[in-house]
Amino acid sequence: MYYKLVGKEFQPISIMEWIDSYGVNPICRWSNGKVYVSTVFLGMDHGIPSDPLRPVLFETLVMGGILDGSMGRYPTYDLAIKGHKEWINLVRGKYCVWSIIKGERVGY
Repeated sequence: MYYKLVGKEFQPISIMEWIDSYGVNPICRWSNGKVYVSTVFLGMDHGIPSDPLRPVLFETLVMGGILDGSMGRYPTYDLAIKGHKEWINLVRGKYCVWSIIKGERVGY
């Protein structure tokens, strides 16, 4: 399935509409000059396996530093914003990676 973002919500669209509107759809960006964190709306379900009732349409990617190439994917706008902030905190060293993996938010 393919989708467009309308405000914070997504709506299904045809593949032709998606092709016509394809491009980078940034939601949030952050950089400290050495590391760049970007969260985008993908417009296409990246869930594995795909679930039409809860498509995974947002992605945060870290570029640079020791977390280079790390990413998170999210099914909603609000979770994508929350994930973006968590990646920034990881880059800044406010969380340890193990606490994120375990689902805890413990600073160190």
